Amino acid sequence: MKYGRRTLQMAAADAVAEKLLDIAIAEESSNLKRCPSCRTVIQRTDGCNNMRCTVCFNFFCYLCGEALDKLDPYHHFSEPLSKCYARLFEGMPGIVAPL
Repeated sequence: MKYGRRTLQMAAADAVAEKLLDIAIAEESSNLKRCPSCRTVIQRTDGCNNMRCTVCFNFFCYLCGEALDKLDPYHHFSEPLSKCYARLFEGMPGIVAPL
């Protein structure tokens, strides 16, 4: 009664929608990821693995989900100690993954 029936129904619908999005993102063939900063769902349609959120404008790696440096987001892919080293274009059509 405190919050009202409509408010509770909307909150429940939002929770179900979030759960369904999480399930869709977890699918192996999914091209969906969440921004590590604001949790907005981002869909990769083409391009490299350096992603930029359309809501908070933060950069992140599509492969590992790590937030990237705004001044040099490509450093993540050129640093030999990074798990995504030399994988900037991996997954793009016509690009063969390194062995």
